[in-house]
Amino acid sequence: PLTKTRAVICALSLCMVGVSIPPAIASWYLRQAEQALPPARPYFLTKAILWDADPSHRYKLGLAYLTLAETNPAAKTILLREALLHSGIALDWDPQHLQFRLLQAGILWRLGRVEDAKHLLP
Repeated sequence: PLTKTRAVICALSLCMVGVSIPPAIASWYLRQAEQALPPARPYFLTKAILWDADPSHRYKLGLAYLTLAETNPAAKTILLREALLHSGIALDWDPQHLQFRLLQAGILWRLGRVEDAKHLLP
């Protein structure tokens, strides 16, 4: 028979499973992004962000767009602006994080905003 204690334990177990599903799905998308060719990485990283809003995922997405910008001169400015958007979100979460600051500075530098970039450097 299902007692109150067992019912509570079952309910808590289901809650724990429910809470663990989004990070697991995000992790799967992150692995896919690592294995994908550079043009496909933003797709998988964007999917990961939908499941887990960790700022490090935004950092990785900004870095992926920066990498694409370096190899695609025709779309360089558009890709750099997209990189700036995501690196800026990561930096807003943790303004003192060195990697976030360096990525933002690198993107700003490439966009010609040298003075803004200098303010982010250590």
